[in-house]
Amino acid sequence: MRLERVDLLLAERIQDGYWPSVANNFASLEDFVSRGIAYCALVDDEPALVALTNVVSNNGVRLLYKVNPERASEQQPLAAAACAKLAVDCLQEGKQVEWWIMPNVDRGNWLAQVAHRLGFVAKQPYEMLVWEQEGS
Repeated sequence: MRLERVDLLLAERIQDGYWPSVANNFASLEDFVSRGIAYCALVDDEPALVALTNVVSNNGVRLLYKVNPERASEQQPLAAAACAKLAVDCLQEGKQVEWWIMPNVDRGNWLAQVAHRLGFVAKQPYEMLVWEQEGS
């Protein structure tokens, strides 16, 4: 396994192959590569997992990862390595890093452990506002 910072060529491979929403919060793949940061875990030169900043502001980023379903059994070590590298790079670039982990999701337990090992601390749950149509 090796980690590679995602450039446009690799982003196109990922976009076409396993993660159709890799740049869903960006205007284009080019915008994603220029403003976002991502690392891809390659196993036998094939994308196995990508850790990325899917929300970017002037001061901060939100991390997430997406896994190739064929590599789901390797998800934990791949995610730990890729997310750690991504978090360190974001912090070195002076970004405020947020990592939203849902504790009630199966992967949340081990993912929270990885986040804690990297120095992330849990804050109080925040309120989610949901739009509902009147009369529903």
